[in-house]
Amino acid sequence: PDIRYTVLSSLDEKLDKHLSQAENVRSIFIAINDEVFRNRVAAIGLIGRLALHNPAYVMASLRKALIQLIAELEYSTVNRAREECTKLLSLLIHATQRLIKSYALPMLKVLLKKVDDPNPIVTANILDCLGELAFVGADEVLPLVPELMLVILKRLTDPVPVKRDAALRTLGQVCSSTGYVIQPLIDHPELITSLGRILKTDTTPVVRREVVRVLGILGAIDPY
Repeated sequence: PDIRYTVLSSLDEKLDKHLSQAENVRSIFIAINDEVFRNRVAAIGLIGRLALHNPAYVMASLRKALIQLIAELEYSTVNRAREECTKLLSLLIHATQRLIKSYALPMLKVLLKKVDDPNPIVTANILDCLGELAFVGADEVLPLVPELMLVILKRLTDPVPVKRDAALRTLGQVCSSTGYVIQPLIDHPELITSLGRILKTDTTPVVRREVVRVLGILGAIDPY
């Protein structure tokens, strides 16, 4: 595994034109199924870069990889496997945004049904996936915004920090990507209270910055 990781991490941008040839893309997609998680992460980073050079060839294998990860989430009963597959799914969506735009809405609908997972890390990773898909889908995601907001609001008050922080990030992505701003504060009056509570009680600088960023995205209601 260490040798495989060394090889994958050594393939820098200077080699992208060569790596984007069909036989090399095929080898890198095989690495997505590596037994070691960090090797799979390294392979996904490569695929994101190669998608810019050879999108036509990457697309077919990418579609299979997405289906495989969603199927793993659906049927795996091992917590570690579910955590890893949801994290990889989030990374893959982020790395290949332009290519998967047409799949954003169907994937959102599938993942929304999985967000109540008993494992908090899986739930947090799914929330990250929803945020990435909202960013990719942009205006096309608008019909699902009410459902997304209900999911986000529920997790913003969750006592488990990992779920709350993921919901916060997703809220910012959904609102900024779809243009759903100011109106959330009117539709969900409890939202400003939830964000204010996080700002008052959480001492983590990263979380506090994220709250302020989200407040900036949401905008302000005209007092008149």
